Amino acid sequence: MKRLMVVLIAGFLLFAGSAGIAQNTPGYPQIVYVAKMLKPDVKTVGIISATMTDKDVERGTRAGMGQNVAVVIARPKSAGDIASLYKRMVSEKKVQFILLTDPADELMTGLGFEYLREAALADGVGIIVVSEPLLAGGALACVIQEGGQTRAVVNHKVATVLGISPAQGGETPLSYVGK
Repeated sequence: MKRLMVVLIAGFLLFAGSAGIAQNTPGYPQIVYVAKMLKPDVKTVGIISATMTDKDVERGTRAGMGQNVAVVIARPKSAGDIASLYKRMVSEKKVQFILLTDPADELMTGLGFEYLREAALADGVGIIVVSEPLLAGGALACVIQEGGQTRAVVNHKVATVLGISPAQGGETPLSYVGK
């Protein structure tokens, strides 16, 4: 199976029945929805994960379907794959956000994040994560699931550098850190 898949689909967001990646982790629809809140005209997002299953790929592409967003998925086999997959996503597929959706993905929350943080900021690409320590480490936003509620915390400094000033409101409240 190819490591990089592109799915272009249109539809409406359906939060019902969206299973999270891990317990207390927001589902793909909620994460893509936050990308839309941050940049309403977003056309393409990329998910990079070494731990995605085929079922996760299906869920991720359905999340794009619900938001009229192309979802590009990359599954690196090793740290050496991350740079080339990221560069291909940005140059060929024109991703505007990278989503790191599994807090247990040691490759992407460790060495992978270190690389992406530097490269994405230079390319004007925001990183949306589901792990709060990565927010403090330079991610644009963190999507958090607490008590059945989904909320997003935005790193104000990174948002400013990327020229993102999201509108307040919507179903997923945004809060800011690092002002």
